[in-house]
Amino acid sequence: MEYLKRDDQAMILRQLAEDLARAKEQKGLEDAKHNEDDVDVDDKEEQEEEAYGSKVIVIHPGSHNLRIGLASDTYPRTIPNVIAYKMSPTEIERANNTGPLFKPATDPDFLQVKKQISQDFRERMRFYKRRVASNSHDSVLSYNKRTTPENIPDHNDPYRIEWTDVSAGPNIVVGEKALKIPPLSNPRYKLLWPIKYGYFNETDYTSTLHLIDDQSIILEHAISAELNIPKKDLPFYSAVLVISDLYDKVQVTELLDMLFRELQFSKVGVIQESVAATFGAGISSACVIDVGAQKTSISCIDEGLCVVDSRVYLPYGGDDITLTLANLLELSQFPYKELNLSYQYDWALMEEIKSKFATANDAEVTVQLYNFYQRTPGRSARKYSFKTFDEVMLAPMSYFFPDIFQNENKLKTRHTLFDRSGDIYDSTFNDPYSEAQTSLYAQYVPSVDANLTQLQQQQQQISTSTPRAATKSNSLAHLQDETPTSSAAGTPAPEAPSAATANLSAAAASLTAATGVGGALGGNAATRAAAGPSLQALSLALMDTRVAVPAPLDQAVIESITQVSKVDEARGKRMYENIILVGGGAANIPAFNRLLEDRVAMWKGWSTGSVTVMPTPRDMDPTLLVWKGASVFVKLKIANEVWIGSRDWDLLGSRCLQYKCLFLY
Repeated sequence: MEYLKRDDQAMILRQLAEDLARAKEQKGLEDAKHNEDDVDVDDKEEQEEEAYGSKVIVIHPGSHNLRIGLASDTYPRTIPNVIAYKMSPTEIERANNTGPLFKPATDPDFLQVKKQISQDFRERMRFYKRRVASNSHDSVLSYNKRTTPENIPDHNDPYRIEWTDVSAGPNIVVGEKALKIPPLSNPRYKLLWPIKYGYFNETDYTSTLHLIDDQSIILEHAISAELNIPKKDLPFYSAVLVISDLYDKVQVTELLDMLFRELQFSKVGVIQESVAATFGAGISSACVIDVGAQKTSISCIDEGLCVVDSRVYLPYGGDDITLTLANLLELSQFPYKELNLSYQYDWALMEEIKSKFATANDAEVTVQLYNFYQRTPGRSARKYSFKTFDEVMLAPMSYFFPDIFQNENKLKTRHTLFDRSGDIYDSTFNDPYSEAQTSLYAQYVPSVDANLTQLQQQQQQISTSTPRAATKSNSLAHLQDETPTSSAAGTPAPEAPSAATANLSAAAASLTAATGVGGALGGNAATRAAAGPSLQALSLALMDTRVAVPAPLDQAVIESITQVSKVDEARGKRMYENIILVGGGAANIPAFNRLLEDRVAMWKGWSTGSVTVMPTPRDMDPTLLVWKGASVFVKLKIANEVWIGSRDWDLLGSRCLQYKCLFLY
């Protein structure tokens, strides 16, 4: 009589209960047998745990790197998440006309923001009583103008690069070898990155199948080449997929479908990046700041669970610091005049310069003499000497002045290949929602004038041809005007809108007026809005996911923790005292943790409590902390509740995630 009337009667939960009962019965039989044979049960459990970890592959895909390894491994293997394809003649001609990836350093917008950063830097130096020589820049310019390179013969270059030989003409090249293909090779190749800014790369791909296939090929290559596991053995392995905190549901579904159908894993589990970071750090509560190559995510973790309203996504990372540093060095007469970041070897050179010389320690900022080796295919290495002054610190400080980054068009191609996830019952968007992200969106998106103007022109063309459709799409922007002030007899009048809803609607009205973007997934948005939609539904409908949020890092951290403080002020103070910085975009910059502490404390007020950015526990590489945490998680008993079997996925698809995640999916 109670069949399907209780949650525990759902197939997923019934299957889990049956598996647990079967495992308990099997363990009881084995324990009885071992007791008769006088075998140490603890040793047996340790062997089982070790064997179990050796059959689980932890996968952490990123915009630049893919980290993968067995859960029993100490560290993961890191390979570039890239694939190279042989180019057609048309593509070769198009590639020859491709210029540098960044705006010139003489761009007025760049110079204006640089002036703001320089002023902030000088104020910081005065605050800490650091002396700044007035002729520092002149000294740098004078030296860099007259320096000349020194040729290094190949036999004297112990670090010469072995470029990838493509004379045999392979159709595809994967990983590190793809990055070492000479740009003028015969045949020519083009590089494709399946993930960009944390989401599927819908800019460089024209087919959903092509993108998913490329990610599958890269994963299969990594598993076979790095882990020495052939594809035919993968049905005997399980996989754990690390996903973003503000994940894209369509992307998660596609990746899981690939793991089950293409790679044929027996079981797959999902864990969020911030939660995995706390497992890796060995702490239960913290504000996790994950700065990657192309995106930054911030989340507050309380007792092992992510506070949903604290999640923030920012579309910039370490690559933007590399671009900014290149521009700053160009303004200082960087001696390597042929620098072109569209070439991978020049990009790698600038990454090396950033990792060696960039710093957030103001005590080290003075005129410094550095050198580097520039290696180009078909030519011997050259040694350059150059001087720097404040460029090495202004670049990391750009995280707090993100207008210097090229944020306008980063996400403009989102949802051109993959549709935005929606609820099939009420036709509303149902991707993860965050109060912190919504607040930052309302504050900073209207300032992106260029992007809004472009979207406005597109929407005006649509509204001119179909005025009725335009009225529907703009209905939520005028929500307050459409809400009736009186009701019919027998019907209670609607409640007055809350302050939060009114503020959001006001911000959304101006945003929608500029962009023409709004409404819900279906055509009955006005009806639902007049009936009083929730703040979450309203926010998701009004937020254009193609517009990047150019919020400074310090402001985003404060906004994230503020959402926690609304519920419990003491918990918010605890978050300020337990900030951890992970990822390769900022955590490895010397003294960046102190710089972040100062910036956050300055904006939130010194009298409201201390701010502490904790060092990475046990001196672990912060770029590997998330992967390490996921490998620790799968060895815990609670991990048994997140496994999705291939049979479950075939029957229910993404609906499994509603029962098999430790977070609200």
